[in-house]
Amino acid sequence: MFRHFFLSAVVSLAIAGCAQLQEQTSEVEQKSSELALLMRQLHEDSKLMKAIIESNDDLSGHFPEYVKGLKTAEPTDQKVVGENFNAMSDNYVYNLEQLFSADKNNQKEQFNLVVQSCIKCHRSFCPGPIKTIKKLKIKLN
Repeated sequence: MFRHFFLSAVVSLAIAGCAQLQEQTSEVEQKSSELALLMRQLHEDSKLMKAIIESNDDLSGHFPEYVKGLKTAEPTDQKVVGENFNAMSDNYVYNLEQLFSADKNNQKEQFNLVVQSCIKCHRSFCPGPIKTIKKLKIKLN
């Protein structure tokens, strides 16, 4: 009897906690700028790209076309908008395009160039996620 009550209580708390977490996540997304949301999607897609490269699968067909909107996405801080950010965005998109046209033997190195372009930009504008971005690098033999 006690076990049943305890299990019910744990399940109820877990459901309530999940609902609260989902509500908080939704609030963060509502308060996030278009650029911040795009960056979060880029990070998720980069994790997927890394997994594809590490498993020696083909990257073709996975190019995230939305990255071309980096320069037009509304930033959290309007000070970000400018020539320096635009140049870094162009560099990122170029490196990403090179990754998708690279042969399998060069994809790891090219992916790391993409990650490095992220780090370089974040050093100038938004250093918070650099530690997380660095974890995307692929270790080379």
